[in-house]
Amino acid sequence: VGQSAVEQLVVYCVSLKKEYENLKEARKASGELAEKLRKDLFSSRSKLQTVYSELDQAKLELKSAQKDLQSADKEIMSLKKKL
Repeated sequence: VGQSAVEQLVVYCVSLKKEYENLKEARKASGELAEKLRKDLFSSRSKLQTVYSELDQAKLELKSAQKDLQSADKEIMSLKKKL
């Protein structure tokens, strides 16, 4: 009651305002971090897609090389038979 109640209310309001400002800053920082993480995720997904594409290309090249090797083996066997 009286002046002490007003002073307590002022202290309470100032404390609340400081806490509100701190929470606003924390929210802003969290938003910035979330945006950075979204960008990192997009970049990582893009890199992963590139690696998968390279893997698919390497698999195709391997199959082609295996067919070439089989053809070469058949030709060697044919030449050995001729000898």
